[in-house]
Amino acid sequence: MEAKAAENVVRSYLLRLKPSAHEICQELASDSFSCRPQPDETFEFPGGTVVVEYEALTPVQSVQKYWWLLHNTDYLEQKGKVALVVLVLDSYAQPADQVEREKSLAAKLEAAFPGRFTYWHVGADEVSTDTISAALAQAYDAVKD
Repeated sequence: MEAKAAENVVRSYLLRLKPSAHEICQELASDSFSCRPQPDETFEFPGGTVVVEYEALTPVQSVQKYWWLLHNTDYLEQKGKVALVVLVLDSYAQPADQVEREKSLAAKLEAAFPGRFTYWHVGADEVSTDTISAALAQAYDAVKD
């Protein structure tokens, strides 16, 4: 799936749920540190934020920035829950060893911040309107209240 098509699916799904804010390529706000992750898109809801990362040209490395954010800032206290959805749009961006490291790191974050950090990964071999929508539905459910 092309990046623009994936963006359209994501925006169509999440914007109809009426987020309180929608940002594209904006640093996540935290007053604790000056270095902040800059996700591809964020959608803020009353209970937290759905963060969407589109991976296409370089190997997936999205989870690492959230490890730093959640362990070294007070972002969760300020903004509530974080639901990270990683959409891998190109097979070049998903070397098996890198994907496994990212999933392992995400599992550690979910264990360190139970109920406050959740992660969904949609690989290039399975990315479609239906799989993106399913991941977004679960992410929204995780942060909606």
